[in-house]
Amino acid sequence: MNFYSAFAPPYWEHEKRIDALRQSMRRQWRQRSRISKATRELQDEVGLLALTLLALVGRLVEKGIVTEAELHARIAEVDALDGEKDGMLDPEALRSALGLPARPRTPPKAPAPKARRRRKRR
Repeated sequence: MNFYSAFAPPYWEHEKRIDALRQSMRRQWRQRSRISKATRELQDEVGLLALTLLALVGRLVEKGIVTEAELHARIAEVDALDGEKDGMLDPEALRSALGLPARPRTPPKAPAPKARRRRKRR
């Protein structure tokens, strides 16, 4: 056994661990990037829907088709459809009110098992 071979195995094990951590970080970064993109797209869609809704409601009030008081009363009524008066409507309650079938629930993905460090026996 020479001097180099006495230190090489711990060095290579260390390098393997560093490489595994780099790969893990890259996977996490890609996943976060996809989530961030999906979040931005969803925010854009919600913004467009809010703009459209405000334009439609404004036009209905201007034309005298509905008053603001009637609109507020209807909003309170619809708010209670999901069983909670919280200023929001559960999407499933909306689907039910429209007579649409419930969305199939996808089971949450199980987290990937964590790699365990194995201790070397001496």
